[in-house]
Amino acid sequence: MRALFQILTRTFMGQLQTAFEMNFDVTQYPEPSNRVAFVDGVSGAGIVLARSIGLDPVDLRDVPIDEALRQIMGMRVSAVLGRGELDKALEGGGSERFENLADLVIRLGNGVGMNRQAAFDAGTVIERTPRGNAEAVRIWQDLTILELLKRLEKIEAVDGENNPALADDNGVKGGKVKKMKWDRDDVTDRVNPKSFSKTEMTSDHMKMADVFAGKKVAVIGLGKIGAEVISRSPFLQKADVHVFDPNILMSVNGSKRADSLKSALDGAELVLLHLDGNKELIGKEQLKLLKKGAIVCNMARGKVVNPQALYEAIESGHVAGAGLDTHFVEGKDLDAFGKEHNRDDWKLGDYAVALRGSNLVVATNHSAASDETAQKVNAEDGVTAASLYLKFGQIVDGMNVPNIGFPFRGGFVGEADGGGVQLLGNVSMRVAIENIHDGNVSGLLAEVQDRVRQSIVVDSLNKVAGHLEAIPVDASRHSVDFSVFDLEGIGRDVDDVRAREVLKRIHHAAMSVSGVRKVRVFYPQLKKAA
Repeated sequence: MRALFQILTRTFMGQLQTAFEMNFDVTQYPEPSNRVAFVDGVSGAGIVLARSIGLDPVDLRDVPIDEALRQIMGMRVSAVLGRGELDKALEGGGSERFENLADLVIRLGNGVGMNRQAAFDAGTVIERTPRGNAEAVRIWQDLTILELLKRLEKIEAVDGENNPALADDNGVKGGKVKKMKWDRDDVTDRVNPKSFSKTEMTSDHMKMADVFAGKKVAVIGLGKIGAEVISRSPFLQKADVHVFDPNILMSVNGSKRADSLKSALDGAELVLLHLDGNKELIGKEQLKLLKKGAIVCNMARGKVVNPQALYEAIESGHVAGAGLDTHFVEGKDLDAFGKEHNRDDWKLGDYAVALRGSNLVVATNHSAASDETAQKVNAEDGVTAASLYLKFGQIVDGMNVPNIGFPFRGGFVGEADGGGVQLLGNVSMRVAIENIHDGNVSGLLAEVQDRVRQSIVVDSLNKVAGHLEAIPVDASRHSVDFSVFDLEGIGRDVDDVRAREVLKRIHHAAMSVSGVRKVRVFYPQLKKAA
Protein backbone atom coordinates (compact mmCIF):
# COMPACT_ATOMS: atom_id res chain seq x y z
CA MET A 1 0.00 0.00 0.00
CA ARG A 2 2.87 2.34 0.89
CA ALA A 3 4.60 1.63 -2.41
CA LEU A 4 1.39 2.37 -4.33
CA PHE A 5 0.96 5.62 -2.40
CA GLN A 6 4.53 6.65 -3.27
CA ILE A 7 3.95 5.90 -6.95
CA LEU A 8 0.72 7.90 -7.00
CA THR A 9 2.41 10.76 -5.13
CA ARG A 10 5.32 10.84 -7.57
CA THR A 11 2.90 10.74 -10.50
CA PHE A 12 0.81 13.58 -9.08
CA MET A 13 3.88 15.70 -8.30
CA GLY A 14 5.27 15.00 -11.74
CA GLN A 15 2.06 16.18 -13.39
CA LEU A 16 1.94 19.24 -11.13
CA GLN A 17 5.53 20.12 -11.92
CA THR A 18 4.96 19.68 -15.66
CA ALA A 19 1.88 21.90 -15.53
CA PHE A 20 3.84 24.47 -13.52
CA GLU A 21 6.69 24.58 -16.02
CA MET A 22 4.21 24.96 -18.88
CA ASN A 23 2.58 28.01 -17.27
CA PHE A 24 5.35 29.70 -15.29
CA ASP A 25 8.82 31.08 -15.89
CA VAL A 26 11.07 30.83 -12.84
CA THR A 27 13.78 33.34 -12.09
CA GLN A 28 16.08 32.52 -9.17
CA TYR A 29 18.96 34.04 -7.26
CA PRO A 30 21.71 33.00 -7.19
CA GLU A 31 21.23 31.40 -10.59
CA PRO A 32 23.00 28.00 -10.83
CA SER A 33 24.86 26.90 -13.90
CA ASN A 34 23.56 23.96 -15.95
CA ARG A 35 26.93 22.24 -15.72
CA VAL A 36 26.87 18.80 -14.07
CA ALA A 37 30.04 16.75 -13.55
CA PHE A 38 30.17 12.95 -13.82
CA VAL A 39 33.02 11.10 -12.07
CA ASP A 40 33.99 7.65 -10.86
CA GLY A 41 32.71 5.48 -13.72
CA VAL A 42 29.08 6.62 -13.66
CA SER A 43 26.89 4.98 -16.32
CA GLY A 44 26.81 6.84 -19.63
CA ALA A 45 22.99 6.71 -19.46
CA GLY A 46 23.20 9.67 -17.09
CA ILE A 47 25.11 11.79 -19.59
CA VAL A 48 22.61 10.98 -22.34
CA LEU A 49 19.70 11.99 -20.12
CA ALA A 50 21.46 15.16 -18.92
CA ARG A 51 21.93 16.39 -22.48
CA SER A 52 18.33 15.57 -23.40
CA ILE A 53 16.91 17.77 -20.61
CA GLY A 54 19.17 20.75 -21.20
CA LEU A 55 21.97 20.15 -18.69
CA ASP A 56 25.63 20.54 -19.66
CA PRO A 57 27.47 17.32 -18.69
CA VAL A 58 31.19 17.36 -17.89
CA ASP A 59 32.56 13.86 -18.42
CA LEU A 60 35.37 13.09 -15.94
CA ARG A 61 34.46 9.44 -15.44
CA ASP A 62 37.84 8.09 -16.51
CA VAL A 63 39.88 10.69 -14.62
CA PRO A 64 41.35 9.62 -11.22
CA ILE A 65 39.01 10.94 -8.55
CA ASP A 66 41.45 13.38 -6.90
CA GLU A 67 42.31 14.93 -10.26
CA ALA A 68 38.64 15.03 -11.24
CA LEU A 69 37.77 16.95 -8.06
CA ARG A 70 40.66 19.33 -8.65
CA GLN A 71 39.36 20.08 -12.14
CA ILE A 72 35.81 20.55 -10.88
CA MET A 73 36.93 23.13 -8.34
CA GLY A 74 38.36 25.18 -11.19
CA MET A 75 35.09 25.39 -13.12
CA ARG A 76 31.52 26.49 -12.36
CA VAL A 77 29.76 23.19 -11.69
CA SER A 78 26.40 23.00 -9.92
CA ALA A 79 26.23 19.25 -9.25
CA VAL A 80 28.64 16.31 -9.05
CA LEU A 81 27.50 12.70 -9.52
CA GLY A 82 29.72 9.82 -8.43
CA ARG A 83 29.94 6.47 -6.69
CA GLY A 84 32.12 4.84 -4.03
CA GLU A 85 35.40 6.52 -5.00
CA LEU A 86 33.74 9.94 -4.71
CA ASP A 87 32.47 8.83 -1.30
CA LYS A 88 35.97 7.96 -0.12
CA ALA A 89 37.48 11.15 -1.48
CA LEU A 90 35.02 13.27 0.49
CA GLU A 91 34.94 11.14 3.63
CA GLY A 92 37.52 13.01 5.68
CA GLY A 93 38.43 16.66 6.03
CA GLY A 94 36.32 19.71 6.74
CA SER A 95 33.93 22.03 4.96
CA GLU A 96 36.68 23.49 2.77
CA ARG A 97 36.55 20.31 0.69
CA PHE A 98 33.00 21.22 -0.34
CA GLU A 99 33.10 25.02 -0.48
CA ASN A 100 34.39 25.29 -4.05
CA LEU A 101 33.04 21.98 -5.30
CA ALA A 102 29.32 22.25 -6.13
CA ASP A 103 25.92 23.16 -4.71
CA LEU A 104 24.86 19.52 -4.89
CA VAL A 105 26.75 16.22 -4.55
CA ILE A 106 24.86 13.05 -5.45
CA ARG A 107 26.26 9.75 -4.28
CA LEU A 108 24.82 7.19 -6.69
CA GLY A 109 23.56 4.11 -4.87
CA ASN A 110 22.37 3.47 -1.35
CA GLY A 111 25.39 4.24 0.83
CA VAL A 112 26.86 7.61 1.82
CA GLY A 113 30.19 7.70 3.66
CA MET A 114 31.28 11.26 2.92
CA ASN A 115 31.43 13.91 5.64
CA ARG A 116 27.81 15.07 5.75
CA GLN A 117 28.34 17.64 8.51
CA ALA A 118 31.21 19.27 6.62
CA ALA A 119 29.05 19.49 3.51
CA PHE A 120 26.20 21.07 5.50
CA ASP A 121 28.58 23.65 7.00
CA ALA A 122 29.63 24.58 3.47
CA GLY A 123 26.03 24.84 2.26
CA THR A 124 26.38 21.78 0.03
CA VAL A 125 23.45 19.39 -0.27
CA ILE A 126 24.17 15.65 -0.38
CA GLU A 127 21.67 13.29 -1.98
CA ARG A 128 21.73 9.63 -2.93
CA THR A 129 19.88 7.38 -5.40
CA PRO A 130 18.88 4.16 -3.60
CA ARG A 131 16.24 2.81 -6.01
CA GLY A 132 18.52 0.95 -8.41
CA ASN A 133 20.50 -0.61 -5.57
CA ALA A 134 17.39 -1.64 -3.64
CA GLU A 135 16.05 -3.51 -6.66
CA ALA A 136 19.41 -5.13 -7.41
CA VAL A 137 20.15 -6.16 -3.82
CA ARG A 138 16.73 -7.79 -3.52
CA ILE A 139 17.33 -9.84 -6.67
CA TRP A 140 20.88 -10.76 -5.64
CA GLN A 141 19.71 -11.82 -2.20
CA ASP A 142 17.07 -14.10 -3.72
CA LEU A 143 19.64 -15.57 -6.10
CA THR A 144 21.86 -16.29 -3.09
CA ILE A 145 19.04 -17.90 -1.11
CA LEU A 146 17.98 -19.92 -4.15
CA GLU A 147 21.46 -21.40 -4.53
CA LEU A 148 21.78 -22.09 -0.81
CA LEU A 149 18.40 -23.86 -0.69
CA LYS A 150 19.49 -26.10 -3.56
CA ARG A 151 22.61 -27.10 -1.61
CA LEU A 152 20.47 -27.82 1.42
CA GLU A 153 18.07 -29.78 -0.84
CA LYS A 154 15.11 -27.65 0.21
CA ILE A 155 14.19 -26.61 -3.34
CA GLU A 156 14.61 -28.38 -6.64
CA ALA A 157 17.29 -27.36 -9.09
CA VAL A 158 16.32 -26.37 -12.62
CA ASP A 159 18.73 -27.10 -15.46
CA GLY A 160 19.97 -24.12 -17.42
CA GLU A 161 19.29 -21.50 -14.75
CA ASN A 162 21.61 -18.53 -14.90
CA ASN A 163 22.63 -17.60 -11.38
CA PRO A 164 25.51 -15.09 -11.20
CA ALA A 165 25.59 -15.46 -7.40
CA LEU A 166 26.75 -19.07 -7.93
CA ALA A 167 29.43 -17.88 -10.37
CA ASP A 168 30.59 -15.26 -7.86
CA ASP A 169 30.66 -17.84 -5.06
CA ASN A 170 32.79 -20.15 -7.21
CA GLY A 171 35.15 -17.24 -7.82
CA VAL A 172 35.36 -16.41 -4.12
CA LYS A 173 36.23 -20.00 -3.29
CA GLY A 174 38.92 -19.80 -5.98
CA GLY A 175 40.46 -16.68 -4.45
CA LYS A 176 38.73 -13.91 -6.45
CA VAL A 177 38.24 -10.68 -4.46
CA LYS A 178 36.76 -8.20 -6.97
CA LYS A 179 33.10 -7.39 -7.41
CA MET A 180 31.40 -9.22 -10.25
CA LYS A 181 29.51 -7.29 -12.90
CA TRP A 182 26.12 -8.79 -13.74
CA ASP A 183 22.85 -7.74 -15.32
CA ARG A 184 19.48 -8.53 -13.79
CA ASP A 185 17.99 -8.91 -17.27
CA ASP A 186 20.13 -12.02 -17.79
CA VAL A 187 19.38 -13.87 -14.55
CA THR A 188 16.88 -16.64 -13.95
CA ASP A 189 13.36 -15.26 -13.91
CA ARG A 190 12.55 -17.39 -10.86
CA VAL A 191 13.69 -14.47 -8.67
CA ASN A 192 12.09 -11.73 -10.73
CA PRO A 193 8.44 -12.50 -11.48
CA LYS A 194 6.49 -10.02 -13.57
CA SER A 195 3.75 -10.04 -10.97
CA PHE A 196 3.94 -10.43 -7.21
CA SER A 197 0.24 -11.13 -6.86
CA LYS A 198 -0.19 -14.56 -5.24
CA THR A 199 -2.85 -15.40 -7.82
CA GLU A 200 -0.62 -14.48 -10.77
CA MET A 201 2.75 -15.92 -9.75
CA THR A 202 3.98 -18.92 -11.75
CA SER A 203 4.35 -22.41 -10.28
CA ASP A 204 8.12 -21.88 -9.90
CA HIS A 205 7.54 -18.71 -7.91
CA MET A 206 4.92 -20.40 -5.76
CA LYS A 207 7.43 -23.17 -4.97
CA MET A 208 9.83 -20.50 -3.76
CA ALA A 209 7.07 -18.95 -1.64
CA ASP A 210 6.19 -22.39 -0.23
CA VAL A 211 9.67 -22.89 1.24
CA PHE A 212 8.97 -20.31 3.96
CA ALA A 213 5.16 -20.43 3.93
CA GLY A 214 3.92 -19.76 7.46
CA LYS A 215 7.48 -19.69 8.78
CA LYS A 216 8.94 -16.79 10.69
CA VAL A 217 11.28 -14.54 8.70
CA ALA A 218 13.14 -11.73 10.45
CA VAL A 219 14.04 -8.66 8.36
CA ILE A 220 16.43 -6.40 10.25
CA GLY A 221 16.38 -2.90 8.76
CA LEU A 222 13.46 -1.29 6.96
CA GLY A 223 15.13 1.26 4.75
CA LYS A 224 14.77 1.34 0.99
CA ILE A 225 16.24 -2.14 0.57
CA GLY A 226 14.38 -3.80 3.44
CA ALA A 227 11.07 -2.44 2.15
CA GLU A 228 11.88 -3.64 -1.38
CA VAL A 229 12.72 -7.12 -0.09
CA ILE A 230 9.51 -7.48 1.90
CA SER A 231 7.38 -6.22 -0.98
CA ARG A 232 8.96 -8.13 -3.85
CA SER A 233 10.86 -11.24 -2.76
CA PRO A 234 9.00 -14.39 -3.90
CA PHE A 235 10.38 -16.18 -0.83
CA LEU A 236 8.46 -13.85 1.50
CA GLN A 237 5.06 -13.85 -0.15
CA LYS A 238 3.63 -16.53 2.18
CA ALA A 239 6.01 -16.06 5.12
CA ASP A 240 5.31 -14.67 8.59
CA VAL A 241 7.54 -11.60 8.29
CA HIS A 242 8.72 -9.76 11.41
CA VAL A 243 10.61 -6.47 11.01
CA PHE A 244 12.91 -4.72 13.44
CA ASP A 245 14.14 -1.19 12.82
CA PRO A 246 14.30 1.18 15.80
CA ASN A 247 14.19 4.20 13.50
CA ILE A 248 11.07 3.24 11.52
CA LEU A 249 7.70 2.63 13.14
CA MET A 250 5.71 1.44 10.14
CA SER A 251 5.34 -1.97 8.50
CA VAL A 252 5.28 -3.05 4.86
CA ASN A 253 3.15 -5.52 2.91
CA GLY A 254 1.47 -7.09 5.93
CA SER A 255 4.69 -7.59 7.90
CA LYS A 256 4.70 -7.38 11.70
CA ARG A 257 6.75 -4.82 13.55
CA ALA A 258 8.93 -6.29 16.31
CA ASP A 259 9.60 -4.13 19.35
CA SER A 260 13.13 -5.47 19.83
CA LEU A 261 15.87 -7.33 17.98
CA LYS A 262 15.38 -10.27 20.33
CA SER A 263 11.68 -10.63 19.57
CA ALA A 264 12.37 -10.38 15.82
CA LEU A 265 14.99 -13.15 15.91
CA ASP A 266 13.29 -15.46 18.38
CA GLY A 267 12.27 -18.61 16.46
CA ALA A 268 13.10 -17.15 13.04
CA GLU A 269 13.93 -19.61 10.25
CA LEU A 270 15.33 -16.99 7.89
CA VAL A 271 17.17 -13.79 8.87
CA LEU A 272 17.71 -11.03 6.31
CA LEU A 273 20.04 -8.18 7.29
CA HIS A 274 19.55 -4.81 5.60
CA LEU A 275 20.51 -2.27 8.25
CA ASP A 276 22.80 0.75 8.26
CA GLY A 277 26.05 0.85 10.17
CA ASN A 278 28.94 -1.56 10.56
CA LYS A 279 28.82 -2.53 14.23
CA GLU A 280 28.24 -6.08 15.46
CA LEU A 281 24.56 -6.87 15.91
CA ILE A 282 24.45 -10.64 15.42
CA GLY A 283 26.64 -12.68 17.74
CA LYS A 284 26.50 -15.95 19.64
CA GLU A 285 23.52 -15.02 21.83
CA GLN A 286 21.46 -13.71 18.91
CA LEU A 287 22.10 -16.82 16.80
CA LYS A 288 20.93 -19.01 19.69
CA LEU A 289 17.51 -17.37 19.39
CA LEU A 290 16.97 -18.73 15.88
CA LYS A 291 15.12 -21.96 15.20
CA LYS A 292 17.46 -24.89 14.58
CA GLY A 293 18.24 -25.13 10.87
CA ALA A 294 17.74 -21.41 10.19
CA ILE A 295 19.40 -19.51 7.37
CA VAL A 296 21.18 -16.16 7.78
CA CYS A 297 21.64 -13.79 4.85
CA ASN A 298 23.79 -10.65 5.27
CA MET A 299 23.56 -8.02 2.53
CA ALA A 300 24.33 -5.13 4.90
CA ARG A 301 27.89 -4.67 6.24
CA GLY A 302 30.42 -7.35 7.09
CA LYS A 303 30.99 -6.52 10.75
CA VAL A 304 27.27 -6.73 11.55
CA VAL A 305 27.72 -10.50 12.01
CA ASN A 306 30.37 -11.99 14.26
CA PRO A 307 32.17 -14.47 11.97
CA GLN A 308 33.25 -16.83 14.76
CA ALA A 309 29.72 -17.06 16.13
CA LEU A 310 28.28 -17.75 12.68
CA TYR A 311 30.97 -20.30 11.78
CA GLU A 312 30.42 -22.22 15.00
CA ALA A 313 26.62 -22.07 14.61
CA ILE A 314 26.91 -23.58 11.13
CA GLU A 315 29.47 -26.12 12.35
CA SER A 316 27.09 -27.26 15.11
CA GLY A 317 24.12 -27.45 12.74
CA HIS A 318 22.09 -24.84 14.61
CA VAL A 319 22.35 -22.62 11.53
CA ALA A 320 21.91 -24.60 8.30
CA GLY A 321 23.78 -22.15 6.08
CA ALA A 322 24.37 -18.53 5.19
CA GLY A 323 24.44 -16.14 2.28
CA LEU A 324 27.12 -13.46 2.68
CA ASP A 325 27.64 -10.68 0.19
CA THR A 326 29.56 -8.66 2.78
CA HIS A 327 32.28 -10.03 5.03
CA PHE A 328 34.19 -9.23 8.19
CA VAL A 329 37.33 -8.89 6.05
CA GLU A 330 37.35 -8.17 2.34
CA GLY A 331 39.72 -7.32 -0.51
CA LYS A 332 43.40 -6.87 0.32
CA ASP A 333 42.75 -7.39 4.03
CA LEU A 334 42.16 -11.08 3.31
CA ASP A 335 45.89 -11.58 2.84
CA ALA A 336 46.43 -11.32 6.59
CA PHE A 337 44.12 -14.23 7.45
CA GLY A 338 43.36 -17.83 6.56
CA LYS A 339 46.92 -19.09 6.93
CA GLU A 340 47.65 -22.59 8.13
CA HIS A 341 47.79 -22.46 11.92
CA ASN A 342 46.18 -24.00 14.97
CA ARG A 343 42.42 -23.40 15.33
CA ASP A 344 43.05 -22.25 18.90
CA ASP A 345 44.98 -19.30 17.46
CA TRP A 346 42.30 -18.19 15.00
CA LYS A 347 41.24 -14.57 15.03
CA LEU A 348 37.90 -13.23 13.78
CA GLY A 349 39.43 -12.67 10.33
CA ASP A 350 40.40 -16.35 10.13
CA TYR A 351 36.81 -17.36 10.85
CA ALA A 352 35.67 -14.94 8.13
CA VAL A 353 37.99 -16.60 5.62
CA ALA A 354 36.76 -20.05 6.70
CA LEU A 355 33.16 -18.95 6.13
CA ARG A 356 34.02 -17.85 2.59
CA GLY A 357 35.29 -21.34 1.83
CA SER A 358 32.39 -23.29 3.31
CA ASN A 359 30.00 -25.10 0.98
CA LEU A 360 27.21 -24.19 3.41
CA VAL A 361 27.89 -20.51 2.69
CA VAL A 362 27.17 -18.77 -0.60
CA ALA A 363 29.89 -16.12 -0.41
CA THR A 364 29.96 -13.29 -2.92
CA ASN A 365 32.20 -10.25 -3.34
CA HIS A 366 29.97 -7.32 -2.31
CA SER A 367 28.49 -7.70 -5.79
CA ALA A 368 24.82 -7.17 -4.97
CA ALA A 369 24.70 -3.62 -6.33
CA SER A 370 27.09 -4.22 -9.25
CA ASP A 371 24.13 -4.92 -11.51
CA GLU A 372 24.53 -2.98 -14.75
CA THR A 373 20.84 -2.10 -14.82
CA ALA A 374 21.16 -0.65 -11.30
CA GLN A 375 24.05 1.55 -12.43
CA LYS A 376 21.93 2.88 -15.27
CA VAL A 377 18.93 3.48 -12.99
CA ASN A 378 21.14 5.24 -10.43
CA ALA A 379 22.68 7.53 -13.03
CA GLU A 380 19.31 8.52 -14.47
CA ASP A 381 17.82 9.04 -11.00
CA GLY A 382 20.81 11.21 -10.12
CA VAL A 383 20.36 13.40 -13.18
CA THR A 384 16.65 13.76 -12.48
CA ALA A 385 17.38 14.73 -8.88
CA ALA A 386 20.00 17.24 -10.01
CA SER A 387 17.55 18.82 -12.45
CA LEU A 388 14.85 19.15 -9.77
CA TYR A 389 17.29 20.77 -7.36
CA LEU A 390 18.76 23.17 -9.88
CA LYS A 391 15.36 24.23 -11.25
CA PHE A 392 13.24 24.30 -8.11
CA GLY A 393 15.40 23.61 -5.06
CA GLN A 394 13.71 20.22 -4.56
CA ILE A 395 15.64 17.71 -2.45
CA VAL A 396 14.68 14.15 -3.39
CA ASP A 397 16.71 11.86 -1.12
CA GLY A 398 18.72 14.16 1.12
CA MET A 399 21.39 12.74 3.40
CA ASN A 400 22.49 15.88 5.24
CA VAL A 401 19.23 17.82 4.91
CA PRO A 402 15.57 16.73 4.77
CA ASN A 403 13.68 15.98 1.58
CA ILE A 404 11.62 18.96 0.49
CA GLY A 405 9.64 20.00 -2.57
CA PHE A 406 8.98 23.29 -4.25
CA PRO A 407 5.67 24.68 -2.84
CA PHE A 408 3.76 24.40 -6.12
CA ARG A 409 0.38 23.75 -4.65
CA GLY A 410 0.34 25.85 -1.51
CA GLY A 411 2.19 28.80 -2.92
CA PHE A 412 1.51 29.18 -6.61
CA VAL A 413 -0.98 26.63 -7.89
CA GLY A 414 -4.38 25.84 -6.41
CA GLU A 415 -7.28 23.70 -7.49
CA ALA A 416 -10.71 24.97 -8.53
CA ASP A 417 -13.30 23.11 -10.57
CA GLY A 418 -10.76 20.34 -11.11
CA GLY A 419 -8.24 22.58 -12.85
CA GLY A 420 -5.10 24.47 -11.92
CA VAL A 421 -5.53 28.12 -10.92
CA GLN A 422 -2.69 30.58 -10.42
CA LEU A 423 -2.79 32.38 -7.11
CA LEU A 424 -0.42 35.28 -7.72
CA GLY A 425 -1.65 38.44 -6.07
CA ASN A 426 -2.45 41.51 -8.16
CA VAL A 427 -0.52 44.00 -6.07
CA SER A 428 2.23 41.86 -4.57
CA MET A 429 5.39 40.30 -5.82
CA ARG A 430 5.26 36.64 -4.71
CA VAL A 431 8.55 34.85 -4.02
CA ALA A 432 9.61 31.49 -2.61
CA ILE A 433 12.56 31.57 -0.19
CA GLU A 434 14.47 28.35 0.48
CA ASN A 435 16.96 28.43 3.30
CA ILE A 436 19.06 25.60 4.69
CA HIS A 437 19.89 26.31 8.29
CA ASP A 438 20.85 25.02 11.71
CA GLY A 439 17.57 24.03 13.31
CA ASN A 440 19.03 24.44 16.78
CA VAL A 441 19.31 28.23 16.44
CA SER A 442 16.38 29.75 18.32
CA GLY A 443 14.36 32.43 16.54
CA LEU A 444 16.28 32.04 13.29
CA LEU A 445 13.28 32.05 10.95
CA ALA A 446 11.75 35.14 12.58
CA GLU A 447 15.07 36.95 12.22
CA VAL A 448 15.33 35.94 8.55
CA GLN A 449 11.89 37.38 7.85
CA ASP A 450 12.61 40.58 9.75
CA ARG A 451 15.88 41.22 7.91
CA VAL A 452 14.27 40.45 4.55
CA ARG A 453 11.44 42.91 5.23
CA GLN A 454 13.91 45.64 6.22
CA SER A 455 16.24 45.01 3.27
CA ILE A 456 13.62 45.48 0.56
CA VAL A 457 11.48 48.08 2.38
CA VAL A 458 8.07 46.56 1.77
CA ASP A 459 4.80 47.53 3.42
CA SER A 460 4.53 43.99 4.83
CA LEU A 461 5.89 40.49 4.36
CA ASN A 462 2.99 38.02 4.34
CA LYS A 463 3.75 34.30 4.54
CA VAL A 464 1.44 32.52 2.11
CA ALA A 465 2.65 28.94 2.40
CA GLY A 466 5.62 26.97 3.60
CA HIS A 467 6.94 24.31 5.88
CA LEU A 468 9.84 23.62 8.18
CA GLU A 469 11.51 20.20 8.24
CA ALA A 470 14.48 18.89 10.16
CA ILE A 471 16.53 15.72 10.50
CA PRO A 472 19.23 14.81 13.03
CA VAL A 473 22.69 14.42 11.49
CA ASP A 474 25.24 13.39 14.10
CA ALA A 475 24.66 15.87 16.95
CA SER A 476 23.08 18.60 14.84
CA ARG A 477 19.58 19.38 13.63
CA HIS A 478 19.69 20.28 9.96
CA SER A 479 16.65 22.09 8.63
CA VAL A 480 15.20 23.41 5.40
CA ASP A 481 12.49 26.05 5.31
CA PHE A 482 10.80 26.64 1.95
CA SER A 483 8.19 29.37 2.31
CA VAL A 484 6.22 31.60 -0.03
CA PHE A 485 5.80 35.31 0.74
CA ASP A 486 3.82 38.20 -0.71
CA LEU A 487 5.91 41.36 -0.77
CA GLU A 488 3.20 43.97 -0.43
CA GLY A 489 4.18 47.26 -1.98
CA ILE A 490 6.04 45.63 -4.86
CA GLY A 491 3.70 44.76 -7.72
CA ARG A 492 3.96 41.44 -9.48
CA ASP A 493 4.36 43.23 -12.82
CA VAL A 494 7.74 44.61 -11.70
CA ASP A 495 10.30 44.58 -14.53
CA ASP A 496 13.05 41.96 -14.68
CA VAL A 497 15.83 44.32 -13.57
CA ARG A 498 13.93 45.42 -10.48
CA ALA A 499 12.86 41.84 -9.72
CA ARG A 500 16.46 40.59 -9.81
CA GLU A 501 17.54 43.39 -7.48
CA VAL A 502 14.79 42.38 -5.02
CA LEU A 503 15.86 38.72 -5.16
CA LYS A 504 19.47 39.72 -4.58
CA ARG A 505 18.58 41.80 -1.52
CA ILE A 506 16.46 39.02 -0.05
CA HIS A 507 19.30 36.56 -0.53
CA HIS A 508 21.89 38.80 1.11
CA ALA A 509 19.57 39.61 4.03
CA ALA A 510 18.78 35.95 4.75
CA MET A 511 22.41 34.89 4.42
CA SER A 512 23.43 37.48 7.02
CA VAL A 513 21.57 35.59 9.77
CA SER A 514 23.79 33.40 11.94
CA GLY A 515 23.02 29.72 11.43
CA VAL A 516 21.87 30.03 7.81
CA ARG A 517 24.00 27.93 5.46
CA LYS A 518 22.42 28.47 2.06
CA VAL A 519 19.63 30.58 0.57
CA ARG A 520 17.92 30.49 -2.82
CA VAL A 521 15.12 32.85 -3.85
CA PHE A 522 12.62 31.92 -6.59
CA TYR A 523 10.34 34.31 -8.45
CA PRO A 524 7.85 32.44 -10.66
CA GLN A 525 5.85 34.49 -13.16
CA LEU A 526 3.04 33.46 -15.45
CA LYS A 527 4.33 33.04 -18.97
CA LYS A 528 3.24 35.72 -21.36
CA ALA A 529 0.85 34.64 -24.08
CA ALA A 530 2.55 34.10 -27.43
